[in-house]
Amino acid sequence: MITRLHGFDWDTYSRRIMPAFQLWLTQGEENALYQLYAETRCAREEQFIPPAMLPCVPGHGHSLL
Repeated sequence: MITRLHGFDWDTYSRRIMPAFQLWLTQGEENALYQLYAETRCAREEQFIPPAMLPCVPGHGHSLL
């Protein structure tokens, strides 16, 4: 039997996540959000994506040409 327990850390959410979103929404400041994203599992997994599979975003150095 597999049991999964998910919890939500309101303290971390209110101290780290919400202030980062507030800066982004009110001042256009993306650095705090980027730092939070960089700590996620998704960001770590994206480090191993081959360059040919990365999205083509103008100005970010990724190009299929």
